[in-house]
Amino acid sequence: MNINFVGNISDSDKPLIEEKFQKLFLDLTLREDNHYCGSYLGGNNFQLIALSMLEHVCSDLYTNVSIITDNHNPFNTKVCWGAQFLLNSELKDIRPELDNICKNIPCLVRDYAGAINNNLTDIDSLKKEINKYNDSFPMKSLSYDKLLMQAVVESELPTTEVGSFMFLRLSILT
Repeated sequence: MNINFVGNISDSDKPLIEEKFQKLFLDLTLREDNHYCGSYLGGNNFQLIALSMLEHVCSDLYTNVSIITDNHNPFNTKVCWGAQFLLNSELKDIRPELDNICKNIPCLVRDYAGAINNNLTDIDSLKKEINKYNDSFPMKSLSYDKLLMQAVVESELPTTEVGSFMFLRLSILT
């Protein structure tokens, strides 16, 4: 994962910020029940995948971490990191902030993250993934099939094999 720097961040701080950023993503790759290293909170592959699809920007203008959403293309959403927040916070303090911002990641990106996390093996697996991260799916009152179809209708699918396969699965379901 890369982080882009914007604003007045000293050249001496940039490598430290990049190192913390890489440690954070490494922490997310752990098994969820691995509480023995990193932040001691266990990994979160769902967040890892969802955050990996987005651009990350670090600036001295931000105080912690937030999301800037592009309503026309959800995959242009930016995760904005405060330079001092990354420099001065421990991993165990950053991770709860990720829990909060992941709720604001566009629905289509979360749908893809859930699908990829489950390797698109079957729709029951995707439903379990959505239930597991229930707080991140505010529109869950819709049926799962309608929720997925709405994501396809409202946004252009990326021209990837995953997008094509997802569209094929959705057409079979409806």
